[in-house]
Amino acid sequence: MGQKVHPLGFRLSLNNNYKSLWYPDYRKYIELLKEDNLIRTFFNNLIKTKKISNIRIKRKDKKFNIIETEIHTGDPNYFLDKNCLELNNLKNTIKKKLSKNTKLKVNIIEVKNFFLETEIIANLIAEQLEKRIYFKRIIKNLLQTIQKEKRVIGIKILLSGRLNGAEIAGNEWVIKGSIPLQTLKVNINYSTAEANTIYGIIGIKVWMFKKD
Repeated sequence: MGQKVHPLGFRLSLNNNYKSLWYPDYRKYIELLKEDNLIRTFFNNLIKTKKISNIRIKRKDKKFNIIETEIHTGDPNYFLDKNCLELNNLKNTIKKKLSKNTKLKVNIIEVKNFFLETEIIANLIAEQLEKRIYFKRIIKNLLQTIQKEKRVIGIKILLSGRLNGAEIAGNEWVIKGSIPLQTLKVNINYSTAEANTIYGIIGIKVWMFKKD
């Protein structure tokens, strides 16, 4: 039986960057990896609907106590608001769970066109499915917008679960354009999301092939 290769891991160092940038002693690796996962989980829980495309974590200090987090978002005004108490409270909560003397810095980077980001597209689909919008209408409206983008060469969307309350779970595929998954040099973006509906969890996968 054939095994599927992760589209991003397959292209790391070629045309995809690592989401965590640090080189520790092997004895600290597990601890730092857990901290990175904790930071991403906390931010994702807060900003699921804030058009987040990527969270990149850098550690610059030799002791790895200075954590610089880049949040790529299509809604930067939410994070730049000085009165965003929710975000400040979240940062304080994260610091309590990290190692002592750890400094957390958050940089906000604007994504000008969020319909070119698979992470945002997947979360938008999940959000609308949870509002009980018919999945074919969601896909149709998204494709009409995405196909207007000249940089997009192809897109593939997979929904898995009890779509529209079906008794038996199934898959729904939509493919537009070209998605050369076996060609290493092409720029393939890939993201997943989950929609918690009254019929259970619906899995969402989005692949996009776009020009650099």
